[in-house]
Amino acid sequence: MKDNKPLEKIAIGAIDISAENYFVAILKTDGTVWGFGQNGHGEFGIGSRTYDKLPLTKIASNVSQIATGFSNI
Repeated sequence: MKDNKPLEKIAIGAIDISAENYFVAILKTDGTVWGFGQNGHGEFGIGSRTYDKLPLTKIASNVSQIATGFSNI
């Protein structure tokens, strides 16, 4: 599910952006959610935890709105 597209490309078509301390989530017009940053508490919900910065990663589909909290999207 990872896609290493440059940020300026993935931001095209963004309809919502939500950020917390160490990560960002982007909702696109096609209903996909993309995230990047730290995943130390499992924020991305992709089955792993790492404090290393994750590249831009597709984390969900068929989404209509997003919100972030301290350790979740």
